[in-house]
Amino acid sequence: MKKKNNLINEHDYTKLMIDTIRGITPKVIREQDENSEAPSQEPDYNAEPHQEGDDVITPSDNDSNYTGEIKKFSDTVDPRVQVSKFKIYPKARDVQFEGRLDSGINFFMSIKAMKLSISITDDNGKPIKIYLDSDLISTIQKLTGYYDNWSKEWAQKLASEYKAK
Repeated sequence: MKKKNNLINEHDYTKLMIDTIRGITPKVIREQDENSEAPSQEPDYNAEPHQEGDDVITPSDNDSNYTGEIKKFSDTVDPRVQVSKFKIYPKARDVQFEGRLDSGINFFMSIKAMKLSISITDDNGKPIKIYLDSDLISTIQKLTGYYDNWSKEWAQKLASEYKAK
């Protein structure tokens, strides 16, 4: 009997996820009103702010961690990426990776926030109207999958290779 109840709960949970997705879709596709102010380009990522003086490692463009991460991202998500931030915070046990795809998708990943944040803007940071097509949905799915793998990998690296001093 318990198995049957679990199956019903899983079914109900699946229905809830689908309903949630359907409820979010109109919020994703929206046109910015001409008279309203554009939201700040820097969203609140729910990650603790880090001071640059705190135990921070900013890998150089030639660093193997940086080049390896860019290669993995390019191979997995999209080769047309502009990375704006890649920092390691051993004391805070966090890694942050931020950038923009040529498709207009801005992304921010943080181990500590345990989230992937995306926004879609033009080059000036103003929200833009988008049309969801299979390519854009595929890119967002790849970005989400990449984040899942990235967060696990860096959580392990922070625990073993970047121990706080």
